[in-house]
Amino acid sequence: MKGGSRPNSGRKLPDINGRRAMLLLSEGMTKKEIAERFSVPYKSMLTFFRNMGAAQSRGAYAWSGKYKKVA
Repeated sequence: MKGGSRPNSGRKLPDINGRRAMLLLSEGMTKKEIAERFSVPYKSMLTFFRNMGAAQSRGAYAWSGKYKKVA
């Protein structure tokens, strides 16, 4: 399953039901929980969501200021 330098010849992702994965993500499940549900590696799930363009699907990041320097 190793890939080469030709187009679309990279390592293939495991078979993932994309529609169901996107639905679970929109329902609030974490990517790690979705990976466990589909019995696939977490890194493969991250790659799948990155390829689908769902990396920013949960909205803007709310900065808590936890690591802000206190003068």
